[in-house]
Amino acid sequence: MGHTTARRRSASARLIVDVTRAVTLTAVAAIVLAFFASGALQLAIEVRAQENLSLHQAEQWRDRLIAEDSAQAEWIGHHPGTDIQQLRALIRQARKDAQSAHDAKVAESTGLAPRKGRAYRELFALVRAQLGGAAHAGDEAEAPDEDEPND
Repeated sequence: MGHTTARRRSASARLIVDVTRAVTLTAVAAIVLAFFASGALQLAIEVRAQENLSLHQAEQWRDRLIAEDSAQAEWIGHHPGTDIQQLRALIRQARKDAQSAHDAKVAESTGLAPRKGRAYRELFALVRAQLGGAAHAGDEAEAPDEDEPND
């Protein structure tokens, strides 16, 4: 009688595990199918691609601002809301902080990753904020203000 009871319990436990596993797999499959059918995956891919493009644009602008004197006037023309004094100070400091080509190669050959200065990183943050603000300005201009009454 002891062996039979233990076998029944074991069989019952296996049955519960099998049913739970089947229900869990079915639920996961349903969630995955709903995700694909809703277009959420495509939307997530598009949002991620837009974020990558925005990052690359900010990197390119930062590098141009540091490398080319003419880029500053072009930037100000495209983004007149930029704090010009802060922009110039960051560009000037990033240029000062930049390692010479020889020093950068020596550091790289010894296994040290070249670390950029604070101004380099802050310039990127300023550029990214301006690019992000310009991208969202069109969205905000089209949205009606909820605080204003509709006359």
